[in-house]
Amino acid sequence: MDNKKYIFSPISGNIKKIFEKKKNKIYKKKITICSQGNIIVAPCNGIIYNCQLEKMSFIMQLDSNITITIKNKYKKKNKVYQMIKNKKNQKICAGTIIFTIKNSNIKKNIINLDTLIKIYSNKKMKKKKNFLYYVRAGISILAVI
Repeated sequence: MDNKKYIFSPISGNIKKIFEKKKNKIYKKKITICSQGNIIVAPCNGIIYNCQLEKMSFIMQLDSNITITIKNKYKKKNKVYQMIKNKKNQKICAGTIIFTIKNSNIKKNIINLDTLIKIYSNKKMKKKKNFLYYVRAGISILAVI
């Protein structure tokens, strides 16, 4: 039986930066994705514990040993975003849409944002992607635990 856990990309875009470190038996991996996508999906099966619509961020728990934090930062203003439905404290499957993003300026439908994914685990993570790779939301694997 395969006990591996896969972490998928929550948004489509190019990987800008990857940072890994270990401290007190906890492995931490930070991945920054530069995106022009318009949907944000769940990166894995788990439970969303903290979802902040204003900051367009959320925290997911896979099990007692793995936590994922996702934060989004706009490069330009005038963006409108909405949560599909309240998913707080609910089990959710990988690839389920959490946020949709719409540009309030109809002429320019390009949405520029940086997505920061932080993965905390007590097990070592295998690297799946390198810098400047293009990843797709809910399809591309970022890490294997």
